[in-house]
Amino acid sequence: MNFTLTLNKVNESDFNKVGYRALDLAKIAQGRIEVPPCFVIPNLFFDVFLTDSGLDVKIQQILRHVSLEDSEFLKDVVGKI
Repeated sequence: MNFTLTLNKVNESDFNKVGYRALDLAKIAQGRIEVPPCFVIPNLFFDVFLTDSGLDVKIQQILRHVSLEDSEFLKDVVGKI
């Protein structure tokens, strides 16, 4: 099973697998605009990684205490995640 895609392999039909940013970057790269070498990890495999590593639970614990009104607190939360 392939856990990564190169930008030349990503197309419109992959949107649900890779999201907006990866699709936009793939369009740019396929349009012959120079893009640094990179790869895309499909959403499903990233979710599997988060679950297998236990990071999903740690992230949920951090997010339980989020206050959307406090921007400094949000910056701290982003740093922790």
